[in-house]
Amino acid sequence: MDPIYMRYPNLTRYPREIEVEITTRCHLKCLVCEHTYWSDSKYSKQDINYGDFVKICEQFPKLSFINVTGEGTCWLNKDFNKILEYLHKRNIYILMVESFDLFTKERVDKIFETDVNRIELSLDATTKETYEKLKVGANWERVMDNLKYLVAEKKRRGTPFPYLFVRFIVTSENVNEIPAMPALIHDLDLNCGRKVSIEFVGLLNFKEIEKYNVACIPVDIIEQTQKNAKKFGVTIIWSHTNNNMYSIDYCAKWIQPYIMMGGYTVLDCALVMANNREYLKSISPGSLLEKNFKDIWYGNGYKRVRHSVNQKNKPVPLYCKGCRGANTSCREKKYGVHDYMVAECSKY
Repeated sequence: MDPIYMRYPNLTRYPREIEVEITTRCHLKCLVCEHTYWSDSKYSKQDINYGDFVKICEQFPKLSFINVTGEGTCWLNKDFNKILEYLHKRNIYILMVESFDLFTKERVDKIFETDVNRIELSLDATTKETYEKLKVGANWERVMDNLKYLVAEKKRRGTPFPYLFVRFIVTSENVNEIPAMPALIHDLDLNCGRKVSIEFVGLLNFKEIEKYNVACIPVDIIEQTQKNAKKFGVTIIWSHTNNNMYSIDYCAKWIQPYIMMGGYTVLDCALVMANNREYLKSISPGSLLEKNFKDIWYGNGYKRVRHSVNQKNKPVPLYCKGCRGANTSCREKKYGVHDYMVAECSKY
């Protein structure tokens, strides 16, 4: 339905899919993560508690999908098990993003107990040296052992779930390891004989990590990777690579709101990862711990924002300015930015 909603925003149904930030606690210092570069430490030790999580989710009565995510490791939130149990009772499709560095037998058991549907595995290397250089604090052998244990449990329990999907963030430190990924993923057999997808994601840049950006992946690396993918039976997805970031004119992320720490809602998680959280809070239409999302969603200000995202000949909404997931610069230069929408949204 995304193409229809982009063309006719008035037809967009009340959200049934959301992303909620569970924690900003993390034991890692990943080389290209904004969390590593936060100057204000108060942001790095926040959790959403169970009561506030439920309060947010109850505002979406037909919720069918949730990405429990954030700039941190979900398991470090002491309420995370209760959160999974709540989502399971509501029969909501659960997606989580994981490095698998902190998995334990008990946590694997909880994943099966609560029917987690999908896990996006963050794996940005094929060798111990590169992996531990990028994910400072993680242990390659522990991650591999945890993955093998999960796969063994899936086979023992006779279930294809959780489905595993692999995301590899391309940097100057790992670009040469891209062709080896299909073989590694094939050998791990993450989906027990079923096909696995690997998404190679270009670096969503901010100032502190610009030096790790790869403007264009060499053609020979792409060709060899595609060849290996065919050989080992994996699916390859190229995202935000080779400067092929899609235009905001074709962005549909606003259909799935992102609720950051404190209940503040923004249009897309790519906005959150730009290392400027205080700014995002200042332009957010409100916190769902203080307002009901229905009042925001149906308010005139937020409606104007949604209607202007895909208007090719209109200014870019301030909420979208500088997004790391979609290219806004062309429209910004030609038509400017709608900054007055923030004031309008604050009324609702």
